[in-house]
Amino acid sequence: MKTAAYTICKNEIKKDEQWLYYTKHFDYRVVLDTGSTDGTYEELKKVPGIILEQKRFDPFKFDEHRIYNLNMIPDDVDWCLSPDMDEYFSINVLDQMEKTINENPNVTNISCDRLDIYNDVVRVGPPERLGTNKIHRRHMYTWFARVYEHLKYCGPGNEVEIYNDDIYLIHD
Repeated sequence: MKTAAYTICKNEIKKDEQWLYYTKHFDYRVVLDTGSTDGTYEELKKVPGIILEQKRFDPFKFDEHRIYNLNMIPDDVDWCLSPDMDEYFSINVLDQMEKTINENPNVTNISCDRLDIYNDVVRVGPPERLGTNKIHRRHMYTWFARVYEHLKYCGPGNEVEIYNDDIYLIHD
């Protein structure tokens, strides 16, 4: 199973090290920088093996940026994970993904609980309350909606979403 973590960013110098740490075991890390001026792009260029591009879009539309970013991922990738620069999956994510896929070979996306941490407030939410469908098969999804973008199934047959309560998406 080949995996890729992918994200878009702009001026995320304070979060890039954390994102890189939590994505270090993925086969690919793919970043689309949409015009950082704080040194984010320059720092990411130093990371061996990262797939990185800087491109400014006018006007800025999240779904178009995410689709562009998704298309940067090599074709040999089976599964994609799309944590934002200020998000990361629990360290067990790859093991739990493999377990879920082995138990449910037709799964197209894996949902999980999300922890939102804002200063002194922590919100915990299951996928139906806080969207977490950020683990998906490479060629079966596209991004939809210019603001509050989300994944849309475009594969053959029916979408099969499996919830794994041992995976967390942490947003801080």
